Amino acid sequence: LLLLTAASLYGLHGWMWQSVRLRAISAGFTLLSFWAFLHSQPNLRFVEHPQFWLLPPALTTLVFVEFNRRRLDSNVVVAARYVAILIAYFSSTAEIFLKAFEGQLWQPLLLLILSLAGVAAGIFLHVRAFLYCGAAFTLVALVGMVWHAQQAIGQVWPWWAFGIATGVGLIVLLGYFEKNRPQVVAYLEQLKQWEK
Repeated sequence: LLLLTAASLYGLHGWMWQSVRLRAISAGFTLLSFWAFLHSQPNLRFVEHPQFWLLPPALTTLVFVEFNRRRLDSNVVVAARYVAILIAYFSSTAEIFLKAFEGQLWQPLLLLILSLAGVAAGIFLHVRAFLYCGAAFTLVALVGMVWHAQQAIGQVWPWWAFGIATGVGLIVLLGYFEKNRPQVVAYLEQLKQWEK
């Protein structure tokens, strides 16, 4: 409660004075209060659920950087984006592997939702960091889902189905690229103009 009160006061002063530093302090106190709450819960320890501990600060950092990107140095914006995105995705990936033998499907589903949201944000905001990391961790989430399916039924055929579907998808994608080479090259040139 004390940390939330401090966060509110710093946030109010940061909003009134248009201070990025005071807003950052407010966000820090808010995260500390959230971590204090998680620490008080016996079944939400960091080792058991790293996603609950690391995902909120990563998403908060992304939101903070995006709202203040015109005031921050471009190198700081790019570095903060990649660090926050990778922390968010790796915490979700760690959750998948920590609970690998419990047969819970919500961890890879949450990673898949986060990854697809990252891809959509990258396309909408024209930011390559969101697009690249989202696409990479979409594949990780799909592999995690196949792994959980294989663990749940005790058969190896989900891996075969995933491999065949991936191969067919790659062949179709390569055929599309070959047939529409000028449009693909034009899109790649546009992609180079997006923010890092």
